[in-house]
Amino acid sequence: MRANEEHSVGPSGAPSSDLTLSFLAGMDDAEAESFLLGLPGMGPKSARCVLSYSLDRATFAVDTHVHRIFTRLGIVASSGRKADHDPFQEAVPADMRKRLHVNLVHHGREVCRTRKERCEECVLVSFCGRGRGAVSERDEGPVAVDLFAGAGGLGSGFGGEGYRVALAVEADRHAAQTYRVNNPGVPVVEARISGKTRAASLRKFMPKTAKSDILLAGPPCQGYSAAGARRADDPQNQLHEHVARLARQLKVEHVVLENVPGVRRVNGHGFLHSIVETLEEAGYTVAPHLLRASDFGVPQRA
Repeated sequence: MRANEEHSVGPSGAPSSDLTLSFLAGMDDAEAESFLLGLPGMGPKSARCVLSYSLDRATFAVDTHVHRIFTRLGIVASSGRKADHDPFQEAVPADMRKRLHVNLVHHGREVCRTRKERCEECVLVSFCGRGRGAVSERDEGPVAVDLFAGAGGLGSGFGGEGYRVALAVEADRHAAQTYRVNNPGVPVVEARISGKTRAASLRKFMPKTAKSDILLAGPPCQGYSAAGARRADDPQNQLHEHVARLARQLKVEHVVLENVPGVRRVNGHGFLHSIVETLEEAGYTVAPHLLRASDFGVPQRA
């Protein structure tokens, strides 16, 4: 054999002229993985990395970062360092496996580390009991709870003034995901505020926060807004009652309830008096203000 010749061995054991594993493309996933596992020093993680990155197969490799993050999130129960890869793979849709593996490796190296994890920078903290406990015991100024949080505009303003948002609640998934990305380290609960919502259930997501100082709330404005149907009987027009009740249960000192100017009167029916009365009955001194958003850096004339 001349020194410049390249040889490799195919699945039959016969020499081939090129150093390549391209013949694996003709095998199904199970057969290709079985062959790779038969090579010296090849384990399940490496085999599935080859299948995913070289053959573009929908396999999911479990390295130390994937294993750590999945077990911390409770997606797959830990079975020790030598984990069975199949439960991890089955938990991830096929079209997400390669991209998710790359993202989890980066996340595990930079944020969700073995030690000295940086939970305050984690966009997954909403789903991690360990992380929620870590961020809720931080002592960084007054604490806010953000109801009807949307994508985080109201919370962002208070964050800029030194408040720490300990929890956000938002029913719309897209808005909640935006909030998480823009505010890593803040647990965001995807839920509707209703008569069944209790402060005790909210406290579970900020278990080590001893005291909340302010409750922020921007209930849906469709029932009040000139851009909406402006129905006086819209059930959403009564959501301020839950705000007052939860403020009392959380024992916050202050409440900021934001809505559109139309809240003053909807087709002959006024709601401002009802809002003021409900908050006063909850023990708060109320001072309504009509503000122009553009005076506070918001690019709109309203």
